[in-house]
Amino acid sequence: MRTTFTACAVALAALLGTARAVTVDEIVRPQRDAIDHCNDARSELARQFALRLKELEEVKAWHESLTGALADQVAFLAQENARAKAAEDTYVSRAGPLTVKPGDQAWIPTIGWGIFGFFEKHRDDTNKAIAEAEGAIARGETSFHIEGAGWLTGKSLAGIIAADTKGMADQQAIYDRGEWNINYPGLGWVGGTALTQCVADNQKKIAELQDVVSKGEFSIHVVNVGWVTRNSLQAMIDGQNAQLKQIEAAASEGSLSIHRAISAWTTLKAVHEHMDATKKTKTDYEAASASTASFNVPSVGWTTGEGLDAAIAALEKEVAGILQTASDGKYAVPSGVGWVDMNAIRAALALPDCLPKDSPQPCLAPEHRPLLQDAQARVPIAVDTDVGIRRLRIDVLKAYRAEITKLAEPRQAQLDLDLAQWGRLQDEFTAELGEHRKVIARKVKWLQEIMQTQMPGGA
Repeated sequence: MRTTFTACAVALAALLGTARAVTVDEIVRPQRDAIDHCNDARSELARQFALRLKELEEVKAWHESLTGALADQVAFLAQENARAKAAEDTYVSRAGPLTVKPGDQAWIPTIGWGIFGFFEKHRDDTNKAIAEAEGAIARGETSFHIEGAGWLTGKSLAGIIAADTKGMADQQAIYDRGEWNINYPGLGWVGGTALTQCVADNQKKIAELQDVVSKGEFSIHVVNVGWVTRNSLQAMIDGQNAQLKQIEAAASEGSLSIHRAISAWTTLKAVHEHMDATKKTKTDYEAASASTASFNVPSVGWTTGEGLDAAIAALEKEVAGILQTASDGKYAVPSGVGWVDMNAIRAALALPDCLPKDSPQPCLAPEHRPLLQDAQARVPIAVDTDVGIRRLRIDVLKAYRAEITKLAEPRQAQLDLDLAQWGRLQDEFTAELGEHRKVIARKVKWLQEIMQTQMPGGA
């Protein structure tokens, strides 16, 4: 082997006039470059992992922000409960004044007939139900619909946040074990363990090559390339440059595909399309949130701003109708002689009493007069109650209408987060192109140095 080496060296010296020996550093250059390649990949692995953790932290922060959205829903429900209690207190306070004589039953608008104790029990049952509901809320067991997240309870939201924390810890553990992978130019899918092995394997190869040289067993040959001609070596260089041009062209036109944890394989064009669609969704959603977007509102269910406007208008129309009916004297209440309105009561009370003999015609039975007088006293109380209950409901709906856009905030925050994360993804294409350039430039430089220092006739 040593004789073959010497003969080659002499032949090269004759051909080139002056020839120099291939150094150990030149021989192991590909392995050192491979080590640099793997170390660059490790740096990129760490950078992409940090980016992924940031994305997961942002999602967790959004989930944590939903506690405020839950609090808003609880506040809405508290308004509902307060007005429900007020309505029950109204029923109880009006039971006495609205008792129909003779008898012990009261008729109250919006709730109907009840005897002594019925309205108190109704109030107590309502307050008990509200207390139980408030207890369930305090224990985190009540579900509310949060835009962008769906139905949540305090407990389920805490579970989601805990899962976010665990997920980040799991990702960190995977990374620490060297099992978190990225797709790196020239290497494909690699993780920390594989990159550590890459460095170790190339260091071992360097030691082996150094040992071969030290024993004088090395033959003149382009290491890690094989037997090549100037034309074939130039073709390798041209091929690498052509590959880089293709990659740069793809990057320029937005068709270069990269892999990131948030998006899997994607192109810049696809990123722009995603962002444009998300921006349109956000614009449309913001425009619709105050009018046509549907939200789940306590005691109402799924409705829109326009739906609440319609409900408020309908109730206000009912109030106006009740007041107009009362103004016309046509608001009827039950009495000991049947349902009567103010017009009928006044007409009957204006009649003389019927006498045992020779009664005037028409006349009013004396025993009916106090019953009608009682009904006459109850008409304004009934009207006030009927209107008051509806106005309590109007107040609830107006409170919801004034703050309905709050219900859109979680979804809007979700869309903003999506735009921010995908906006950052645009810069990853520049980073990916830089890594391609680095890998190919290293390969071209190595091939050019072989051309210049090892090929016969090289400069």
